[in-house]
Amino acid sequence: MSAAAIAQVVEALNVETDPQVWALTFKTAGVDFLQFSASAYRCIILIAGPIGKLTVLGIKTISPHLQAKAQSAWDWQKRQPNEVLAMELGFTLLLLLLYALKRFITRKRYMPRLKRWFQQQKRKIQSKYDQAIERVRTVNSTLAVVLPHLFFLLLSSSLLYFVPSLVGWVAEDLQGVAVMSVIYPTLGSVQSDATALASEILSVEVGDDMSAALRYWVVFGVVSAVYGFLSLLPLATRLCPSVDPTTTSSAKMLFFLYLHSPLDGTALLYKHVCPLALRLADSAAGSKGGRAGGDALDAFISKLTSLLALARMVGLCGEGTRSKADAVLRESLSVVPALVCLGMPSYFVEFGILWSSLLVPAANSARANTNVDLEVTGAMQSQSRWIKYWIAFSVSSCVLGLTAPWWSWAPFSTHFTLLFYVALSIPGMGLVDRIFGVILNELVGWGMISGDGLRGYEVGRDTVIVRGLRAISTHSKKKPPPIKTEDDREEKDAVKTKSE
Repeated sequence: MSAAAIAQVVEALNVETDPQVWALTFKTAGVDFLQFSASAYRCIILIAGPIGKLTVLGIKTISPHLQAKAQSAWDWQKRQPNEVLAMELGFTLLLLLLYALKRFITRKRYMPRLKRWFQQQKRKIQSKYDQAIERVRTVNSTLAVVLPHLFFLLLSSSLLYFVPSLVGWVAEDLQGVAVMSVIYPTLGSVQSDATALASEILSVEVGDDMSAALRYWVVFGVVSAVYGFLSLLPLATRLCPSVDPTTTSSAKMLFFLYLHSPLDGTALLYKHVCPLALRLADSAAGSKGGRAGGDALDAFISKLTSLLALARMVGLCGEGTRSKADAVLRESLSVVPALVCLGMPSYFVEFGILWSSLLVPAANSARANTNVDLEVTGAMQSQSRWIKYWIAFSVSSCVLGLTAPWWSWAPFSTHFTLLFYVALSIPGMGLVDRIFGVILNELVGWGMISGDGLRGYEVGRDTVIVRGLRAISTHSKKKPPPIKTEDDREEKDAVKTKSE
């Protein structure tokens, strides 16, 4: 609208006009509105006609294909035995039941309530234990230190002697070993790391939780590696041939129960394990003189770093790619002994798996937990880095153990397992962050932890079950392939004959 028109409108509004002029104005506006509505209606009618015809034509074209697809699927279902039909029905009902259970748990907030109740009971037990120890300390301080451990040892021995079947049933059938050694500490580590991610100001309390979680994982890594190393030795199996596997599982469950008990067995063992892990960390980190051939490897890494810098200068790679490749090269020095095992039989590859998945991460975790040279934020980032590794390692080990009967028969399956753990133990590869993101998404979806404020991760509310159901529904909506009729086949044969 021009300035003159605007001026005329303003002048018309400021001047008092005759009521007949206002009536004529409203009448003209009403007629214009009716004409516009009629024009829009005609336009919609003209457009809707072809669109409706195209829609009807599309339905007529697709409906035979849909009918044939449904008929073929129904015929295939009818040919299946009753066992397969029962498995399909059971699997579908299981997915629906898990989805309903997930919604029920999330809506009722059972997981946060259960976690609060468990923490309250744990604090009560710890308080009663501290009061009892304080009473004993008033009598004899040495007795207060030794008596709880002796009592736990006596109680464990009594359980293994009098009710071995019950302890074995809890350890094996109820998966007590997996719960006490992996599942329970993994949930605690996820909670501590999620709290650190959600907190803008990294408090001392969060740092203490992360340090306590890392202390357990250091002890777990070293003890599990030593146990796995001894179990692989033929001499150890010959010296202890009569040990019942159920007794071994029971002893392992009681040992991990001791680590999580108010006796604080983790702190006691950590004092003895940490120096060994730190020496191993210095050796695995590639410090000069800390390993055999360290000067040669340092020279090799420096040459590769120079090549990466040259590639950055000529534009073959970006600065982010160069820095990431440099970090991966330096971090991969610690797993060189494990990579050497790739050219050996599967028996020796097992030692490489122990080195790359347990010993090296335990050593790096101990160094991150005792590194006082960094500032608080940097130290906690290093701790969080290795807590994420142990969480990803625990979940990956459980998945690989459950699916082992499906893939363990394949050639070089042990070698591929070693490559997976090597990639997992190098944080620069990014595999840990991907697995940790999936775990966070599942825990948030099931309502175990809160998804608010998790910095660095895009956490949704859909679990694997929900995504699986959505994928099934999306796959069922895909357009089926065209059905070849007899005329199409005859035409294809005629074209083929003519070309020959």
